Formats: sequence, structure tokens, C-alpha cells
Amino acid sequence: MIPVNPPPEPPDFDEKARQPGNAWLTKNPDPKKGVKDYWSPFKSQLADGFNNLCGYSAMYEPVLCCKKTAATKLKSRFLA
Repeated sequence: MIPVNPPPEPPDFDEKARQPGNAWLTKNPDPKKGVKDYWSPFKSQLADGFNNLCGYSAMYEPVLCCKKTAATKLKSRFLA
């Protein structure tokens, strides 16, 4: 396994993603239709910080910019 160090958190991540995401999860503890996506605006910064390596499996994972579709809708409440 190769070492992967997490990048620094973007300065506005807490304000724009963590806080609203946690508030949404508090109001929707068991969502049935997916979750509200607050972290996607930070995907490019995350990819740059990890040098396009997946932080979970350390595989190359290029970030592609695309329109959201039903197929890309998040299904896990832990990714809000």
C-alpha cells in the first residue's frame, strides 16, 4: 500500500459543506431518496490535494466535471 496523506481542508469547507450537511442530516436522520450534496463543489480541491489518487483505495481517480444526473445522485447519508 502506498502512503496517502490527507490534504488540508479548504478554508470554507466547514461553512459551506460540513455545517449545512450536518444540519440537513439532523432534519433527515433516515433519508429514503438520497442525500443533499454539499461537498461536490470541493471535489476539484480534494482531487488536487490527493494528486488524483482515491483517498480510500489510493488508486488513480481523475475528477471529471459533468452535469448532475439521477445516476450520480448520492445514496449514502454519510456523504452529505
